[in-house]
Amino acid sequence: MIFSLFFKFFLTASNWIVKKNWDSALAIDQSEQSAVEPITRGKTEGVQLYQIVPKNQSVHDLVGRPVVHLSGLKHATGEAAYTDDVPPVQGELYGSFVLSSIAYGNILSIDAADALGVPGVVHFFDSSSIPSEKNIQGFIVDDEEVFASKEVLKLKKKLYCERTSMQS
Repeated sequence: MIFSLFFKFFLTASNWIVKKNWDSALAIDQSEQSAVEPITRGKTEGVQLYQIVPKNQSVHDLVGRPVVHLSGLKHATGEAAYTDDVPPVQGELYGSFVLSSIAYGNILSIDAADALGVPGVVHFFDSSSIPSEKNIQGFIVDDEEVFASKEVLKLKKKLYCERTSMQS
């Protein structure tokens, strides 16, 4: 993207220099002139088509009918309330992951002192905090640890968390 931006700048500057009759050697080839021309777009139009529903189909039967998402209007108008819009409750806690500093390796020990030293931290969870049979999860097959216990793995660009801290 930066190369494209620089190239467009070069072509624009070259065009400007040639128009001022300062240096005709910088004339741009006709095949590259479109890069310096302003982009013009026509009017954007959209169409949404629905299938025809038989007249004898009950109005309560939604098959084939357009169904408006319950919160769609609020999302579109900015009226929807999101988690960040809700003010925190007195004494509310939230979790924060503490990730490994390496992508792959064996866990020799976990020192929670730094995490527990952060102001507001009330507890630290790692693989020893829950039973090993509850530390397994997976999308299709339960084969991934929630909290890494023996080794840190980086598979499919996913770094398994090593430990978690709670903060207020």
